[in-house]
Amino acid sequence: MSPRRVALAVELVLDDAAQQFVGDLWDRLESAGIVTLAAASPRVHAHVSLGVATDTTPDALAATLGGVASAGLPVLALSSVGAFLRPQHVVFLAPVVTAELLALHATVCERLAIADVATSPLYAPGAWVPHCTIAMKFPSIAEALHAIGDVELPFVARCASVGLVEVPTGRIVATLG
Repeated sequence: MSPRRVALAVELVLDDAAQQFVGDLWDRLESAGIVTLAAASPRVHAHVSLGVATDTTPDALAATLGGVASAGLPVLALSSVGAFLRPQHVVFLAPVVTAELLALHATVCERLAIADVATSPLYAPGAWVPHCTIAMKFPSIAEALHAIGDVELPFVARCASVGLVEVPTGRIVATLG
């Protein structure tokens, strides 16, 4: 029996302090009646996705990306709040885009391309918008922004690891370091 093929996100998993910071925002949004990413997927954690492999196995993806974090993980300054309007409403924290973040993203994309792994075009170089989702699939962006409008930014988030995460459950199936 061959291993089950699934969609897997390649994520920068944020450290405990950042988990708490984002968790506090999730609590504020929930108090305002806005469904957060955490409520929609209980296993989810604060993260910035580097890519999504649309049809692979955890072992194959781990082998493709082994050592990807060997040069170190970037420190992220979450400096602004942003929103996507389509295909659904999403509110997120945006990190300052640094050379280190772009280099890691490029390495992940290059490895996926060399291994001929099918990926979501939303995470391709030139299309990717680095972000830490805090809420999605809700009717009013204005209400979400109002609920978190006084958040103190920037917040410096450290990356704890690169995780391979099952989509849409949020379950971490492998950690790359």
